[in-house]
Amino acid sequence: MSGVVLQLVQSTRTSFRSGRTLSAEWRIGQLNAMLRMLDEQSEALAAALRQDLNKVSLIYINPVHPHVL
Repeated sequence: MSGVVLQLVQSTRTSFRSGRTLSAEWRIGQLNAMLRMLDEQSEALAAALRQDLNKVSLIYINPVHPHVL
């Protein structure tokens, strides 16, 4: 590994061992907030995809939570 990668890995491990990382509950809350955002903003996301990529709405399936964009 390059020196930059080794430094990044060491820094990440040091941070994790310090207890500075956020709890699983916080991470789950963030994921749930992202799902809510996808639900609430699906029309805006679909419009952005059409405008930016010239793509029609598409469906992506998440086994836990389906979304239509």
